[in-house]
Amino acid sequence: MAQSKKILKSKKSKISKKKKKRLKILKWTSLIALIIVAITLFLLSDMFNIKEIKVINNSKISSDEIIQLSTLQIDENMFKFIKIRVEKKIKQNPYIETVDIHRKLNRDNRN
Repeated sequence: MAQSKKILKSKKSKISKKKKKRLKILKWTSLIALIIVAITLFLLSDMFNIKEIKVINNSKISSDEIIQLSTLQIDENMFKFIKIRVEKKIKQNPYIETVDIHRKLNRDNRN
């Protein structure tokens, strides 16, 4: 009789360990999924859209031409382009020596 109680207790402890492990995995998976969804929604918001493109310290080429070379557009997400590629595109023009691109959040549009 005592042996059967020990067997039942060991089966219950194994079951509860499996349930705890599944709950732990479910909790972490849910947390990671929630974080991914939050980051995606945050990055897709218009907070990160390009509002203005400034060209500074240029004297030989028009600012419009440099902006066209960059292929950047207003209201495009600032994280959807790769800075190095845009810099290479702009440097294709022989009159351009250096290119430096800065991403800056526009904090003036608070409601």
